[in-house]
Amino acid sequence: MPFAKENWKGNKEGRPTGSKNTKTIEWELLKDSILNEQTKTFNKELKKLSGKEYCDMFLKVLQYFKPRLQHTKIEDTSPPTEQIQLTDSQIDKILSTL
Repeated sequence: MPFAKENWKGNKEGRPTGSKNTKTIEWELLKDSILNEQTKTFNKELKKLSGKEYCDMFLKVLQYFKPRLQHTKIEDTSPPTEQIQLTDSQIDKILSTL
């Protein structure tokens, strides 16, 4: 039987628009804990690293704050156009009108 709103027996109001579900709230609390309470410890540990280890760890952490852009490939799906062969004099004539 297909879903029909009038047959639904759950919460008819649903979650209010813009409200966050429990998991989102929990993740935000964890993020706040990491950013606010664990920052000093993390920075202390990060300072113990040097050279390549420091750079690798810094870049790993950075991607959570500044995501990398996705590579995009643009494909031309338009039909191929005809090539026009112009003589030198025709090209000169076109250029002289510009």
